[in-house]
Amino acid sequence: DKEDDYYRQLVKANDASLPSVLDQVQGKHDNNGARGVGEAVDPLAAAYCAPESSSFKSPALLPILEAAADKLLAAQHADGTIDSGNLSSPPDTGFVVQTVCTALAVLQRKNLPQLSSVNNKLERFLLAAGEALRAVDEIDIRSIEMPAAATSKPQLTEAFRNRVATIANVHG
Repeated sequence: DKEDDYYRQLVKANDASLPSVLDQVQGKHDNNGARGVGEAVDPLAAAYCAPESSSFKSPALLPILEAAADKLLAAQHADGTIDSGNLSSPPDTGFVVQTVCTALAVLQRKNLPQLSSVNNKLERFLLAAGEALRAVDEIDIRSIEMPAAATSKPQLTEAFRNRVATIANVHG
């Protein structure tokens, strides 16, 4: 059906993006430092966990996921924030939290022993980042701008609004 076809297209596109994602994590090009690494964790987790992916449970992805988690922890300040163009930036930290939360949820759902180290590191990163974001009064999750790509697709626009509303309700 159409949803399955769309899902397979997403998996295929994710697989096609992996060379660039691997370059990002391995530091071959710098795309906003920790923010770029945080963005890379999401497609890596998807590739590792999606049975339809050509990288499904690939042992080659484990050290890359581990390296990404290590880089995130190394980039994190004692207050839980990261630098990504802006120093000790709660907004940049929030952007990373969004993608890392999704990745961690996918990785944890698999409940695989080989992912325990990565999961523990990502969880540590998120807990510290969450404390930093909780401590900052001026951040209002409802003020996050919708990605430009989402505005051209009504279903994505609605999904984004629902996600923001859910986060806003949980975090006051």
